[in-house]
Amino acid sequence: MYLSVVRPPADPNKPARLIVLWHGFGVPNSEEMLAEVLPLENVQAWKAYLGLPLFGKRLPNGGLEEIMRRQLSAERSATVASCYRTSDAGIT
Repeated sequence: MYLSVVRPPADPNKPARLIVLWHGFGVPNSEEMLAEVLPLENVQAWKAYLGLPLFGKRLPNGGLEEIMRRQLSAERSATVASCYRTSDAGIT
């Protein structure tokens, strides 16, 4: 995770706190989009919009389809692994 968008306080000459914002998994799903829809321009604070891995500019090749493929693959692997664990424990 890294800082992608930083916005200054309403009055840069006055003391200001820091607000850290993360986007969610739905829209807005990038730090740039969150800064656009929630600019907080009148807030006397520095605004740091952080990006999450695998979102926005960090989407893997294949975009959202690749994310879904990875998720489904991980779920299948976890399901198979749990079947082996319960089988080894004598649970059916």
